Amino acid sequence: MRLIEVHPDKLQLSPELSRSGSAKQFEERLKASIEEIGLAEPLKVAPLPKGGYLVIDGTMRLRAVRAIREKQPEQFSTVPAYLFDYERRFEIRYQSDIYQDLLPSQLAALVEHLHKTEQVRKIDIARYIGVLLAILRNYTGLWRLLQCGGLFAKIVELMDVAVIPSSNPYAWLRLKASGLRKVIEDNFSHSGIQSSSLRPSPTRCRPSTTASGRQCVP
Repeated sequence: MRLIEVHPDKLQLSPELSRSGSAKQFEERLKASIEEIGLAEPLKVAPLPKGGYLVIDGTMRLRAVRAIREKQPEQFSTVPAYLFDYERRFEIRYQSDIYQDLLPSQLAALVEHLHKTEQVRKIDIARYIGVLLAILRNYTGLWRLLQCGGLFAKIVELMDVAVIPSSNPYAWLRLKASGLRKVIEDNFSHSGIQSSSLRPSPTRCRPSTTASGRQCVP
């Protein structure tokens, strides 16, 4: 697997490797996100015998890029993509489904189990599911939030239902419970989330030598 830059017009889609459907609201949110911050996660592609590349994973991201280019053709002259052997396309698609179909909290638990119990290196886990090691490390941050409990675990619950992105858990870990409560109340109390159900525990997270790597302290 290596990272390349590809022109969107050289990418081809296959119904065999595409998901059956998606919610229009999700596609619109995805397009808005890509317009704002770009492609946070590269596509996965394989070279075609007659030239160009087959998209193994990233159909909706590519559609979003193409929609953006219709109005702004100067945008996304190339997109980042992981290059895989054509013969491995179905294997890689299956691995990607495992990664994408798990909730952030489930993937965080799986990564920690494989790393600590099965002694699998995180770089190898990242390679298997086809993501950057930096992205995989975010799930270590999510695991630490879960271990802290209280409001920190509530944040992960919001990530699981896509209320907030799971891309920067370490920013949440830097907060004390009081600061975390303020962020939640300021941003989410008017969106149907009852602040009374998000009672903070009088704790904050700090580094420690425990097995989880974090410790909740008074």
